[in-house]
Amino acid sequence: MIYAKLTAATLLAGSVLVGGYAVAKEILQDTGPAATAASPAATSPVGSAPVAGVQAPAPMAIPQLIDVLAKQGYTDVSEVERKTGAIYEIKASDANGNRRELYVDSRTGDILKEEGRGKGEREHRR
Repeated sequence: MIYAKLTAATLLAGSVLVGGYAVAKEILQDTGPAATAASPAATSPVGSAPVAGVQAPAPMAIPQLIDVLAKQGYTDVSEVERKTGAIYEIKASDANGNRRELYVDSRTGDILKEEGRGKGEREHRR
């Protein structure tokens, strides 16, 4: 009887440990550069399922990200705020001098969303 209880307790503890590790790894993967670089899987081209053995690119440093935006014509960066995971909200001026709020994927430099008002504009979304 004691062996059955001991075996059940050991299996339960192991399950909790493995489950906790998996949850912690998922949370860390969504929150920062260290976790993203250590991630064993990246998303598929569709973006919904992990692809085994493929690593997600590491997020760029903020100065490097600003350089990527400068090559796309954005200047006068006044604010950089991390939103979620590798997504940053960056306030900058476009090539016409209009202020924009850019939502940028720091792993690729892609602008996911662009908002702002310029002279004679109501609002611009990309």
